Amino acid sequence: MPDVRAGNYLAIRNSLEEKTGIPFTCYNEDFLQRHIAARLESLGMSAEKYRSFIDENAEEAERFSECLTVNYTGFFRDAGKYKALRENVLGEIVRNNMRRKTLSLWSAGCAAGEEPYSVVMSLMEGLGVERAGWRMDMLATDVNGALLERARSGVYPASQVLKSRLASTIFRKYFESLEQTSDGAGVPSFRVAGEVRERVQFRRHNLLRDPFPTAVDLILCRNVMIYMKGEHVNVLVEKFHEALKDGGYLVLGNYEALDHTFIPLFERLKVSGEYFYRKIPTGSVLQKAMSQRKTLIVDSLSRVQLKDQ
Repeated sequence: MPDVRAGNYLAIRNSLEEKTGIPFTCYNEDFLQRHIAARLESLGMSAEKYRSFIDENAEEAERFSECLTVNYTGFFRDAGKYKALRENVLGEIVRNNMRRKTLSLWSAGCAAGEEPYSVVMSLMEGLGVERAGWRMDMLATDVNGALLERARSGVYPASQVLKSRLASTIFRKYFESLEQTSDGAGVPSFRVAGEVRERVQFRRHNLLRDPFPTAVDLILCRNVMIYMKGEHVNVLVEKFHEALKDGGYLVLGNYEALDHTFIPLFERLKVSGEYFYRKIPTGSVLQKAMSQRKTLIVDSLSRVQLKDQ
C-alpha cells in the first residue's frame, strides 16, 4: 500500500477539507491515512499526483468522503439489540406519546436504509392495528448520496434480504418480490412495502456541519463515531442530547460507549443484556444526583493521576 508521509498526508487532508467543507481532522489519523493510502492504491497514484487530482477533479473529494462512511448494514442487524429495542425501549416511547400519537425518530448514518426501515417495521408490529392512528416521523440521514438513492428506492437484492433471516411474519408483511432486477444482471430482488417506505424521509446530512433536528424520541447512531477523535465525539453527543426530548433514547454501536463526562446528561440502562442511553431531564433530582456522582469519579481519577506522578 502506498506510503502517505506526514507532509503529503497533511496536504491531501487540507485539500479534501477545502473542497468538501468537512473537518477531516475529526477522524483518527491512522484511520484517515489508511483510507487515503487505499484510495491511492486503487487509482494507482502517488500522493503528490493525488493532491493535484483532487484540485483538478471536483467530484473526487466528495467521492473520497463517501468512502469514509460505514456502508455495511443489514435488516435487524444485531438481533439482541433489536429485540431489546422492540420489547422495551419502543414500548416506553409509545407510552410517553399516547396523547399526541406522534413519534419522532432519527437514524443518523443510515447507510442504505436497512436500519430506519427495521425500526419502522418494529413499531408497526408493536402497534398492530392501532398504527393507523399514529404518525411516525422517521428521519434517516447520511453523507453518502449514492447510498441514500438506494435507500429511497427500498429495493435490495434477494440474497441480502434472505441473509438477514427475517421472521416469516416480517418478511410476508413488509417485503414484496419484484419481477425486475435490482442491478440489471438477473439478480432477483425485494422491495420494502410502501406503508413502511412512506414513513421514512431520507435526507443528505453531515453530522459535523449541518443542523440537528429537535424534540426527537429516539436517535440511532451506531458505529458512526467509532473512528472519530474524542473531542469531536463529545461535541456530537452534546448535540444529540440537545436534539432529544427529556426521557428520549440514544442508541450507539456495541463498541461505542459514553464516558463519565456525560453522566449528568444520560442514564445508561442495561435492557435484556443490551445498553441504551436515556436523556436525563434537565434540573431533575436524578440529574443532580448524577452530577454529584460525576464529581466523585473525576476526583477519584485526579487522585489516581497524582499518585502515579
